[in-house]
Amino acid sequence: MQVIGIAIIVITLAITAYVEISKRKTFAKLEEYMRAGDFEHVLDLLDKRSTQTLYPRYNLLFMRLNAMLGMGDVKQAKQIIDEMRDLKMNKEQRLALAVRAFNLYAEARDRANATKELEVIEESGDKITVEACRRTYEVFFKGSSAYIEEMEKALEHVSGAEEAAMCQMLALQYENRGDKERARSYRTRVQRIIEKATGK
Repeated sequence: MQVIGIAIIVITLAITAYVEISKRKTFAKLEEYMRAGDFEHVLDLLDKRSTQTLYPRYNLLFMRLNAMLGMGDVKQAKQIIDEMRDLKMNKEQRLALAVRAFNLYAEARDRANATKELEVIEESGDKITVEACRRTYEVFFKGSSAYIEEMEKALEHVSGAEEAAMCQMLALQYENRGDKERARSYRTRVQRIIEKATGK
C-alpha cells in the first residue's frame, strides 16, 4: 500500500512539473509575440486547447485583452472587459482589470466609464496606482499640463514601455498647452520606441 502511495506521489509530482514547464514555455512564447507586436499569433496560441488547460479563465482573458489593446480593437477589448467582470477575482486581479479598463476608456475619451473605473481603483487603496490614474484623468479629461516638468525629469531614468507611456502623456500635455510642435516631437519618439521594440 505504501509503495502504491509513493508511486502516486511521484506521478503527481511529475505531472505538476510538466504543467509548470509547459506554462513557462507557453508564457515565454506569448511574451515573445507580444514584444514583437505579433498579436495574431498571441490570439492563435491562446485559442489552443493546450493553452486553455494550462491557465485559469482570468489569465486567458487578461492576455487576450492585452492583445486586443495592442491591436487597437476597442470593441473587442470592451467585450472582454465586460466578460471578465463576472469572474471571481482577488483584490489584485480586480485592480489590474480596472487599470486596463480605465486606460482604455481614457484613450477612447469615454469620461463616464473612465470615472467609474477610477472609483474602483481609488477603492483599492494602492496609492501609487491611484496617483498615476488620477494624473492620467487630469490630463485626458481636464486638459492639464501640470506634470510636464516632473515627467521630463523622470524620462531620463526610464526606457521601453514606460518611456513610451510617459512620452505619450507628455505629448498630450503639450497638446493641452497648445504647443503642437513639442507634442508632435514626443509622438514621434513614441513611434520610434515601438518600432525598436517590435523590430518594424
